[in-house]
Amino acid sequence: MPDTTILSWITAEVDQALERVRDQIARSGAAPLDARALGGCPEHLHQVSGALNMVGLAGATRFCEALETTLNGLNGSRSEAAEVIERAVAELKAFVDDVARGEPNVPLRLYPSYEALAALQGRGDCAAVELFFPDLTPPAPAHPRPKSLAEGELAPFLHAQRTRWQRGILAWIRRQPAGLEEMRETLDAIHAVAHQLPERRALWWVAGGLVDALLDATEPQRLAQARALWNKLDIYIRDLTAGSRPDNEVLLRELLYAIACCAPLTQRLRDIKRLYGLDALVPPASSEPETRDTRSLQQEVAARLQALAQVWQRYLAGDANSAAAFGERAQALKAAAAALGDAELSKLLDAVAAAAERVPRKQAQGGDFLLLEMASAFALARAFRAAARRYRGAGGDHVALAHGGRGGQGERGRAGRFAAGAHAARQRIAATRARRRGDPHEPAIG
Repeated sequence: MPDTTILSWITAEVDQALERVRDQIARSGAAPLDARALGGCPEHLHQVSGALNMVGLAGATRFCEALETTLNGLNGSRSEAAEVIERAVAELKAFVDDVARGEPNVPLRLYPSYEALAALQGRGDCAAVELFFPDLTPPAPAHPRPKSLAEGELAPFLHAQRTRWQRGILAWIRRQPAGLEEMRETLDAIHAVAHQLPERRALWWVAGGLVDALLDATEPQRLAQARALWNKLDIYIRDLTAGSRPDNEVLLRELLYAIACCAPLTQRLRDIKRLYGLDALVPPASSEPETRDTRSLQQEVAARLQALAQVWQRYLAGDANSAAAFGERAQALKAAAAALGDAELSKLLDAVAAAAERVPRKQAQGGDFLLLEMASAFALARAFRAAARRYRGAGGDHVALAHGGRGGQGERGRAGRFAAGAHAARQRIAATRARRRGDPHEPAIG
């Protein structure tokens, strides 16, 4: 379990390190993402991994290590890699902040981005169980009829049980009714001598629960997952028979993940789910990427807005490559805002993206109109972002508040100040348009 006290002490440092990574990627502009462009990003992520591991956030640590591995393996790719990495950093930051505030530690929320990072690494074997880290410290119930064997009897006993286990698997594969029952009896027999076996003796009790979960299994994916686990158990029994003491934490986590995704058909399954809190560790389908949680989306929009502003500043400083990067990032920001569902912000960023397509590689003489409109657009976008943070949890109400809608007296005062700032920005845009109307070479926003 994570140490939330220590986590609260290090959250600020973790946030700063992740911000440095995002800033470094943003400063790279349209340049290929290689060791030169990324600078100290892998080192910052390595420090974050160490901090997260120290406080017991194993899933977040694994995610951060995947980020570090991805950055170290980049070979100069740009657009797709930058988008995946920026989203992953934003989601990791939001996740750590959420856990520090007392929200459940459910690293499977990060799996969509973890899978995207694995794809950048060229991995085809990525699985959600890699981010599944239940608390394994609760003791499993002892066998109701434990059995003790003499020192020389344990290895032959395990060898006989392995033979029986393989026979049960073969019968199960052939869909013979006795297959699951023989597998269950084998696991029960080993559970009875578990006090003479290496630690995490819960393995045998949990494995028996997974046999229960297969009583109604017909889906090919579940059957294939179970068969892979049965093969791993077979190898584990083989190693125990040979006298080695292999670690079984990974195997136990995989068994628990399979059970977490199953219906509680039997009392043992219900007991396993309750003991390890499995139901709370698997997010509902609504938290998958197409309906990501609002906070992580807001983090991503904020990060992309900041990155876009930095690219714009480089453009103003005369960087010839920044025009293309500005257009690319404007489109990415537009897509992120659309996922957030903020109609007003999306409308503004649609206009920014359209204007970005017409930004010349070099500033044209007399381009004050372009500078003013972009500055006004950034100010207005930041105002929308500030309102979204202020009224998080109220859905789209911040737009209504900005126009003097519902809310308490304090809300009306804050909303009035926001509305005034947004209105002033719109007035600057309108005034500039009026002065420059008729000039076909200047892009417009709105």
